[in-house]
Amino acid sequence: MPGLPVPLKMRLAQIALRELAGPFRITTLSLEDRANDKEVVVLPRRLMVVFTCVRPRLLLLLVLPLCISGCAAMIQDVHLYYQQMAINYKEAEEKAKLDAVTLERQSGSLLQGGELHKYNRTQKELAKIKNWQEYCARQHERFEKAAQKTAGPADTKKDADQETPPSSH
Repeated sequence: MPGLPVPLKMRLAQIALRELAGPFRITTLSLEDRANDKEVVVLPRRLMVVFTCVRPRLLLLLVLPLCISGCAAMIQDVHLYYQQMAINYKEAEEKAKLDAVTLERQSGSLLQGGELHKYNRTQKELAKIKNWQEYCARQHERFEKAAQKTAGPADTKKDADQETPPSSH
């Protein structure tokens, strides 16, 4: 490019630098002294700066309450699940107690009748039922503790009100 005039050389250099810079805008500052020309990289202006910052914040303000209410609903559902499981295991424990009493009576009558084979079978079944009863008691306690941990302040106050008998003043 030795035969080209200086302004054309500068223009070609600007175009070449602009292509290399990509999204950056390159401008040449011309000073009075042409020997001290400097090239400066300037980021393109963003006209929508305010809108790009406001949109995520607005979206966050709209979505955050939904997330919080969803979490509260899930915690309440888990609490209700734990309460129901505690009730179910309590009922299973009571049923196992009744079955154990019935089998004890039945095994006593079988022993008096001299039927040892049926008596032994009843004793094995009685042992299984007593193990089941103990398991249900442990699970009942476990689920009650879990329900108390997931209970909110309003639920804890309701449970305390239900457990204390009303005063007769």
